[in-house]
Order: sequence, then structure tokens, then C-alpha cells
Amino acid sequence: MKVTIKYVENSMKADGVVLKQSISAGEELEKGQSITLTVNKKQPKEQQDKNEENKEKNNNEERTDDSI
Repeated sequence: MKVTIKYVENSMKADGVVLKQSISAGEELEKGQSITLTVNKKQPKEQQDKNEENKEKNNNEERTDDSI
């Protein structure tokens, strides 16, 4: 069996939780068949804070349109 792990971020779920899998629960695999697990991987708290600061900064920036 070949296992591929993909990581995505879901802030509503705990870190390391399997969010989905490419086969149904209880389904048997044949020899050589592969499965993909999608696992939650949260960013470190420092990175989350930095991303929030950048998002807030971008929302507060004034935008001007010189084409008028």
C-alpha cells in the first residue's frame, strides 16, 4: 500500500486530524493500491498572528484610483 499525505489548514479542527481520505472507511485495499490522507496542519501561533496583522493592514490601506 502507498500512502500519500496532503496537508491543509482548517482553523476549526485540531492539528493532525485526518480531514478526509481517498477511500471510504472500511473499504479494503488491494496490494499496491494507494490512499491519500488529507491532514490538518495549523500554522504556528506566531505565523497566525503575523498573517492576521498583514490581513488587517491590507484592509486598512487606502486605495486611490488615479484614472478618474
